[in-house]
Amino acid sequence: MNVLALRADSYGCGHYRISLPARHAGVPVQVEDRIPLNMRRVGATNQRILISVPVGADVVVIQRPVSHHMPAIISMLQQQGVAVVVELDDDLCALDPRHGAYAALHPANTPHANWQHLRTCCGAADLVTVTTEPLARKYAAHGRVAVLPNCVPQALLKLKSPLDADFGWTGSLASHPRDLGVLGTAVRDLVNDDGFSFRVVGDGKGVAKQLGLGGVDDTGWLDLDLYYRAAAQLRVGLVPLQDTAFNEAKSALKGIEYAALGIPFVASDTPEYVDLQSRGAGFLADRPRRWRSMVRWLLQNVSHREELVQAGRDTVAAYFTIEDQGWRWAEAWERAIAYRKELGSMPRVVA
Repeated sequence: MNVLALRADSYGCGHYRISLPARHAGVPVQVEDRIPLNMRRVGATNQRILISVPVGADVVVIQRPVSHHMPAIISMLQQQGVAVVVELDDDLCALDPRHGAYAALHPANTPHANWQHLRTCCGAADLVTVTTEPLARKYAAHGRVAVLPNCVPQALLKLKSPLDADFGWTGSLASHPRDLGVLGTAVRDLVNDDGFSFRVVGDGKGVAKQLGLGGVDDTGWLDLDLYYRAAAQLRVGLVPLQDTAFNEAKSALKGIEYAALGIPFVASDTPEYVDLQSRGAGFLADRPRRWRSMVRWLLQNVSHREELVQAGRDTVAAYFTIEDQGWRWAEAWERAIAYRKELGSMPRVVA
């Protein structure tokens, strides 16, 4: 089996959902940021697209296809006997209007690239791979779906950085515009009343205002390797998530990262974090008072820290390392090939 994987970006999503699985699936995978297909337009109206697939590609994996060209491309690939997998890790149809990507993906704003084209592609795909069950139900009602939880490299389990901040949040308001609201005054109280230090690993723009702080210590945007090292300097991590459809479908990747790096963390009680806690990593909070008490307890009970660190890393080692779980992606791609053979070369989408 030869796989061509088209990632939507070279940062977090592309790294976790395309690049890492490609390296550890145990089959040949060619990763590209753009479609390396021979495409040309023909016809008087310049509307028809002809595609030739790279020699030997049995499966083409397309991450978050939102372009209006993609349904036709999927159809033509399938006509040539190539299985098509659509990879999706977020519920893009449920983005908060204040999310940085909302305007760019709204059909009313961008008719040529939006979430409606994504849903069409999911319906046409031989297989849809997602991170959570809610995504599977929403984007793959046809049943051709594989739920592949996010995984991290084993190297994170051994990474150590000097502890340099009491507690913190990794993120930015561009992608989490309202999530900090679930914390209420917890962060402000922990800083002003208890004297703990707080840090944002990421872009801190607007965070101080939302949390009621006079200012905030932030690292700014970091490349992935530096991000891991900066996050590992936190004694306690936060994963606040509003009760929204978008967050309901979100994976527990942030908590998995924290646990792998040896950081005890507190998270909102979304289904994925309830499951992660049941496996031995993290704590849950559902109201500001609980956030404050849990963070304070984790910071004050130093004697329990090593036990909590080990429990989190054991959980990741058992369930969430890409080296041990990469075979699941290869298995999913094999399923896509089987579906394509079963369905024949009949396209599901009319160009």
